[in-house]
Amino acid sequence: MNAREPLDESQLLVVLEEQWTQAEDYYGSDIAEGQANCIDFYNAEPFGDEVEGKSQVVLPDVQDAVDHMTIQVTKPFISGDRVIEFEARDEDGVEFADEATEAVSQTFMRGQNGFRVIHDWCKAGLKERYCAMKSMLEIERRKVTKRYTIDADQLAVLDEETASTATQGDDGQFEVTVQEVIETPRFYDYTIPSEEFRFSRRARSEDDADYLAHACRKTRSDLVAMGFDVEQVYDLPTGSESLTFDRRSAARDQYFMRDDNINPSMQEVLLLEEYIRIDADGDGIAELLRVFRVDKTILEVTEVNDHPFTVWTPFPEPHRLVGNGLADKAMMTQRIRSIVARQLLNGMYSHNEPRFWIPSESTTDDTLDDLLETVGPIRGRGAPPTLLQGNFDVSKSLTVLEFFSREREVRTGITDTNQGLAPDVLNTTATGAQLQHENGQQTSEFITRVFAEALARVFVKKMKLLKEVGQPLSIKMDGEYKVVDPSQWPEEVDVLIRVGLGTNNKQARIAMRMQLLEVQREALTVGLADNKGIFKNLASIVKDAGLGQADDLFVNPESDDGQPTEQQPDPAMLEMQAKAQLDQAKLQGEQQLAQQRIQLMQAEATEKANLARQQAALDAELARDKADAEMQLAERRMAFEQDLANRRMQFEAATRMAREMPQDRPGGSLAA
Repeated sequence: MNAREPLDESQLLVVLEEQWTQAEDYYGSDIAEGQANCIDFYNAEPFGDEVEGKSQVVLPDVQDAVDHMTIQVTKPFISGDRVIEFEARDEDGVEFADEATEAVSQTFMRGQNGFRVIHDWCKAGLKERYCAMKSMLEIERRKVTKRYTIDADQLAVLDEETASTATQGDDGQFEVTVQEVIETPRFYDYTIPSEEFRFSRRARSEDDADYLAHACRKTRSDLVAMGFDVEQVYDLPTGSESLTFDRRSAARDQYFMRDDNINPSMQEVLLLEEYIRIDADGDGIAELLRVFRVDKTILEVTEVNDHPFTVWTPFPEPHRLVGNGLADKAMMTQRIRSIVARQLLNGMYSHNEPRFWIPSESTTDDTLDDLLETVGPIRGRGAPPTLLQGNFDVSKSLTVLEFFSREREVRTGITDTNQGLAPDVLNTTATGAQLQHENGQQTSEFITRVFAEALARVFVKKMKLLKEVGQPLSIKMDGEYKVVDPSQWPEEVDVLIRVGLGTNNKQARIAMRMQLLEVQREALTVGLADNKGIFKNLASIVKDAGLGQADDLFVNPESDDGQPTEQQPDPAMLEMQAKAQLDQAKLQGEQQLAQQRIQLMQAEATEKANLARQQAALDAELARDKADAEMQLAERRMAFEQDLANRRMQFEAATRMAREMPQDRPGGSLAA
C-alpha cells in the first residue's frame, strides 16, 4: 500500500474542526453538567426545590471536605521537603540527577508562585473531578530605551532601524536614543480551567490522546505579542464564540466576547492551541502537531515531540482520563443532611411558634390581629383558640444527621479524629484512637499519592524544557550556590516519589532515624554497617531538623583523610570574587586620588594663607610709609602755612604802620 499524500492546510483544517467538534460535544454531554453540579454544591447553592416560608438551609459538606483535603494533600509539597526526586540509571548520571532535582524544584517553587499553582491545581481537581496543568516556556519580550553619546563615525555604523533619534550637540557629538528588545526565557505552569481544556473521547491519559486542545480568549495585542503576524492577526474576524459551561455564565453573569471597535487591539478572539496526532507529511506514520488556530484561520503549524499538559484526577477510573472528585463523594450526604436539617429547623419553628385552631364563631374583628402580637390579651368571644402541637421529636432528626455524618466520613475519609481531637477520644484507648486516625488517613494518603504521581509528570516535562533550552541556571545546593548546565543532563531519568506512605512528618522521621541510628551502632560492631551509612543517616537527621549541612557537624567518611572534601571553585563565584576585587581596587584608587586631591587642596590653602599674610604685611608697611609721608607733608604744610601767616602778619603790620605815618614832613611843604 502506497503512503498517502501529504495534507495541505485545507485538509488539516477539516480534520481539526472535526476533532474539536467531537471533543466539544463530549465535554458538553458527559462532563460539563457534572462539573457545574459539583461547583454548585461546593458553593452551597440552593437545590431548586425550596418552599417559601420554610427553612432553606444548605449544609456545606462538599466545601468542608474539599477545603480540608486541599490542606492535607498540599502540605507535603509546600513544606520544603524534596518529595519528588530524579534518579539516574547509571553512576555517571548521579550528580546530574541531583542537579536536575534541585533545579526543577527551585524553578517550580521560586521561579513562579509555586504555592498558588499547587493549591489551585489540587483544589480544582478535588472539586471538579479533574484539572489540567500546562507547563511551557515563554519568551518575555520588553523594550528598553538607552541613550548613548557617539561620534559621526560610530553613528554611520548604526543601523537606521536601531537608532530611533540622533541629535547633534555643539561639540559635534551625537546624542542617540536606541530601543532594544530584551528576550528572557521563563518557565511557567498554568492551571487550565476545565471549560478551556478539550480532549478526545477515547483518551485513557493525556499522553495517549489523539487530540488535545486549549481554548482561551486572547486579544489581538496578545496574539501580536506571541509573535504572530500583525496583518494576519488584525484580519481575523471577531465572533461571539463561547465555551461550554463558562464559569461566568454559571455565575449568572452573561459573558460576551469583547468587541471594542474604538480600540481594535483589545478585541478578543477564541484562540485554539491544538495538539493532534496525524500523518501530515504522508510517510505513513502519525506525527504530533501543534496548531494555533482562530476559527478557520491557521496561524502556525509545528511538529513537536510532546504536549505541555498534565491531567490529575483524585479517584482515577480505569481506561478513562477523567475519574471522580472528592465533591462527588460528599454531594449525596450534603443533599440528605441539608433536607434533614431543614426538617429539624422547621419542626423547631412549629414547636416554638405553633399555629392556632380558631373556630369561626369565636373570632371578632380584633382576634387575628391580637394573635399576631406577642404580648397583650387576645380579644374574641366563645371558646378560645387552640394550639396545634405536633409530635416533634428532635432526637430522631439528630440521629439521622449523625448517621449521614458518619456516611460522609466514610465517603471522604475526613473524620473528627484526623481533623483534631474529638471529645469522645478521651474516653478511648490510645491504640483505638490511633487505629481510627490511621483509618481516616487512608483516603488522604491515596489522594496525595495520586497527586504526587501527576506532579512527577510535571517535573519531568519541566526537566525536558530546561534541557531543551540549555540555559545555565544558578541554584542552591547543600547550602551553596552553584551554576548548572541543563544541556549536560542525561536523556533518561527515573522519578522517585517520597510521599503517600503516611510518614511524611518531620518529627516522626527524625524519631525513626534516631532509633535506626542505635541499630546502626550495634550493627557496626559486627560489620553489618559502615561509617558511610551512618553519615547518610546523620545527614538526613540534620536536614529534617533544619540545622544546616551535615558536613558542618560531622566528618564525611568519603572525604580524603577523613577531612571534608575540598569544594571545587564555582566559576560564578570566582567571577563574582574577581569583580569584587576589581571593584575594591577601583575603590582604593579612587580613595588614593581623593586623598591626593585633599593634600593638594591643603597645600594650596596654606600657600594662599602665606601670600595673604605677606600681602597684609606689605600693605601695613605701605600704610605706615604713607602715614609718615602724609604726616611729614602735613607738618611742612603747617610750617609753610605758619610762615605764610607770619609774613602776612608782618605785611599787614607794615601796611598799617605806613597808613599811620603823616603825609607831610615837618619843615615845610614840599609842594612849593
